[in-house]
Amino acid sequence: MNQGDDTARRAADGPELGADVDKYALLDLPRIDCATLLPLCRARCCSLVFALAPQDLVEGVVRFDPARPYRIARRASGDCVHHDGERCGVYAHRPAPCRRYDCRNDPRIWHDFEARIPAAEPGQMEEDS
Repeated sequence: MNQGDDTARRAADGPELGADVDKYALLDLPRIDCATLLPLCRARCCSLVFALAPQDLVEGVVRFDPARPYRIARRASGDCVHHDGERCGVYAHRPAPCRRYDCRNDPRIWHDFEARIPAAEPGQMEEDS
């Protein structure tokens, strides 16, 4: 999910941490109607990997992967453990990268956002024209 808005940092002893910002004070967040787009994009943004911030760790609501501290926890499928297929189970406490993320120009998510054409999923071949 790292599009330059959250620079991950590595502590001297190893674990990666996200930017130390107050996620509740962030302004000018993207306005995207995720509920309407979900049947098309299938919440691909919820499979992106990023490091949690100290604020997330202190709150203890958002889970991290113990094998890769302090990256967001994911299921074996690669999806975020907090997304149930329809909604985010920690939406009010979601990390800063989730709050700031704008999928509209991300080629991993959309081939053409305005036309509502999702990008090919990893492992899929595009058909020849």
